[in-house]
Amino acid sequence: MALRSLYPPVIDSYMPAFEVTTDKNQAKATCKIYFSLSKFNGSQDFKRVHISIFKQKTGTNAVNLKNDTSSKNPRYRETGIILDIIPTYDKEKELYYVTVSEKDLANTKGWNTTEKYKVQIRLANAIYNGNKNISQAQWIKNMADQFSEWSTICILTPIERIDFEIPILNDFTTQNKTDWKEQLTEDNIIYEATLVLSGRFIYSKNNNELIKNYQFIIYDSGGTEIDNSGQIYPSQIQSNGDFYYVVKAQLENTKEYAITFKFETNNGYIGGFYGDDKYLFTCSYYTLSVPPCRLITIENDVDNILKGITSKGEEEDEGRLGIKFYDPSNDPYNGNLCIRRSDARTNFKIWEDVYLAVVKTKKINDIPIFYDYNIESGVWYKYGVQLVEKDGTRGMLQEIPDPIMRNFNYTFLLGKNNQQLKLMFDNTMASFKYQIADSKLDPIGSKYTIVARNAATYYRTFPINGLISFWMDENNLFCNKKDIYKYEDVIDDYENYNNKNYITQYDYIYERDFREEVLKFLQDGEYKLFKSPTEGNIIVRLMDVNCVPNQSLDRMLYSFTSNAFEVDEYNLANCLKYGFYTIEQPDDVFETKETKLGQITGSFFIYKDRVQSDGSVQKTGDNIFKKIYDAYDKSDKNVAGIRKRVKKIHHMKITFEGDPLRIEQGDASKRGSAERNKQRYVVGNNFSLDGRQFTVYDKPIRIYEFDERVDYDKNNTLYFLGDAEGKKNKVKATIDFLYDSSTTIYKTKTPQNRKAKKCIGQLFDTYEPNHNLLKDIYYKYYIEWPKKFERLDSLVAIEIEANPGSAFAIRDNSEAGNEIHIVGITGQLRLYNIETISNLIYLGIQDKETGEIKEELGDITLNYMCNIVTGTYKEEK
Repeated sequence: MALRSLYPPVIDSYMPAFEVTTDKNQAKATCKIYFSLSKFNGSQDFKRVHISIFKQKTGTNAVNLKNDTSSKNPRYRETGIILDIIPTYDKEKELYYVTVSEKDLANTKGWNTTEKYKVQIRLANAIYNGNKNISQAQWIKNMADQFSEWSTICILTPIERIDFEIPILNDFTTQNKTDWKEQLTEDNIIYEATLVLSGRFIYSKNNNELIKNYQFIIYDSGGTEIDNSGQIYPSQIQSNGDFYYVVKAQLENTKEYAITFKFETNNGYIGGFYGDDKYLFTCSYYTLSVPPCRLITIENDVDNILKGITSKGEEEDEGRLGIKFYDPSNDPYNGNLCIRRSDARTNFKIWEDVYLAVVKTKKINDIPIFYDYNIESGVWYKYGVQLVEKDGTRGMLQEIPDPIMRNFNYTFLLGKNNQQLKLMFDNTMASFKYQIADSKLDPIGSKYTIVARNAATYYRTFPINGLISFWMDENNLFCNKKDIYKYEDVIDDYENYNNKNYITQYDYIYERDFREEVLKFLQDGEYKLFKSPTEGNIIVRLMDVNCVPNQSLDRMLYSFTSNAFEVDEYNLANCLKYGFYTIEQPDDVFETKETKLGQITGSFFIYKDRVQSDGSVQKTGDNIFKKIYDAYDKSDKNVAGIRKRVKKIHHMKITFEGDPLRIEQGDASKRGSAERNKQRYVVGNNFSLDGRQFTVYDKPIRIYEFDERVDYDKNNTLYFLGDAEGKKNKVKATIDFLYDSSTTIYKTKTPQNRKAKKCIGQLFDTYEPNHNLLKDIYYKYYIEWPKKFERLDSLVAIEIEANPGSAFAIRDNSEAGNEIHIVGITGQLRLYNIETISNLIYLGIQDKETGEIKEELGDITLNYMCNIVTGTYKEEK
């Protein structure tokens, strides 16, 4: 019988999953079981805790039945109940907890990660002291009135370790490393301006734990949070074993940052960089690829945005902002071009993707204008373009110089995939209310009332009304006749009918059909983005949509009424979530395929076996397939930024030109005496295809056409054979063929590992005016090996010794342009602790009287300190 004044402890139905290690060098797993006391009990009401553990599948007892009295907190458990556990109070969580170690389990290997365990605990006001005069079972029976009832069942889930890797963080990984925490505080350098934190979780064989969510937080050197991914749920974006996040904050060159990473599983296990651990790194812009283009808007008016013909007024009428890629060279290009956006609300510090163009052997200027419909009226925006490489890494963000703003002339409702309805006519709003959940309670016997508030409730609600007419969609941004009628023939029939009957404004049929499309849009139950110059942007759900026909126009037009309720915060992440815009995924294979006609002609060396002095045989002669590849395959060359590759050759034809040869036919080694009198020689040409001989006999035109069903590539061989006497060295012929080619982006080698080091150096010489000294330093450290490289990363300090009056154009990354520095009468110019120097040009000697810089030779000694980067390339597949 339980003690009536001692109530069972309160315990959750499950505890967070806990890690079980299989490493012998690691401490064995210990599970903490948290509980709280009943409201009717305090800490003075009990002295110990008892624990019961069973396997969930079989219901068998999982407790080790051997006592363990070696510790200060003895474990008496021969009855299958762990007695006399001293609980610990966690002040932070304001809960008690008891621990269960692997020694408490009957399984000698400890926790079984393929099992779940059922645990119950109870409170005890009696202490078992290991009395040998009475068994534990009898003691439990005698003291039954000193125990509480057992608690509800709690489930324990042991799991094996979940490792993870983040390659962009210098190949950071926790797999099979006990010292992985040391990687967090190393002198790490990351050569990215936009971090793409992608990686994968690494599971052991028996680990089926699913990732519930993960989160990245980025800090600057002062510890200020500059970006927070929030909890990302992998099922929404990628498979459960992968994670992916594009950091919104643009990193600054030479600045220090820190990253935290945390993930949670479905069973509550918390992993990542534990506690306050952070990955520390310095940003460097070395090797960042620069976009091949820039962004222009109607403010630039580059030939009316390359004849896209738009205007600021048109964009404000349609609630959008147009942006165009512009490449002055107008060359074909292959690659991913991403447009990112920032606004004044973040002081242009947070950047998010709004558009990605996958360009495949296409001129950048031919990419249509991108219209951003997710802008807000009266807000300053900046846009930038950057490359997204095939491995997901990103290049330098090239921003537009000045922010842009649009002030809307109308109110709009934006739906999925940029479908936008302009509320152009009779758009009214009679009320605009912030919904707050207040409730009033009048207590009995109280003079004053009590008002309580649900602090979480705070959203806007307002009516949306308007007149429906196809004239509100003059640019067909909501729909067009093809969307409604589907077929061009039907559209032509309506057009002809209207023309014959002189129907212009009073098109009842199209007004009706357009109205039906609008009502479908308003009543589809999807979230909409309400955009207004007076209320701003609000994500809403429409309810109570009604139509009212206009009687004065004989019901040709209808008005609608509705109530809008705010359902989520307006931001780009939610606009993407609800489908107001979409972003194409970057492509990693920029390949276009086509079949072309090819031809090679000329005199080709015949095939011969030449015996070398060492007895080896060297095969000589022109392999026709190799000649074709030499002429048409450009896979190892950069041709206007693309790589051309021959995939296969087919439909071949050989036309022999010039005089035919006297050739021997058949195999002389197999001839019998009867054949000696036969004709052994013919007039024509022989060739060898993959070791098999073919003969083309003398005709007015000697032609051999290959089997059209057979394809050839560079691994095949085709040689021309000589005459019987061996007098001819060459054969003149024309080879016609078709070849399948692929065009892909030309990719240079991708750096894999990089290390930075400081270096001190010197230049001295007599220099011509306008000489670029920085270029000399750059090429001094430019070293390229097949698998390794060395580069100048940054120039951080300089000392110049030169003639007084020597002028230098110097610019660092903090300056918008060059600054002119003049060497004084000391003949020395020192610049220390600057940002990184991006320009250093000797200009000449300044005239003391006029101040004019004259182009004269200068004797210069330049001492400098720089950062050098060495590294290895990724192995190309």
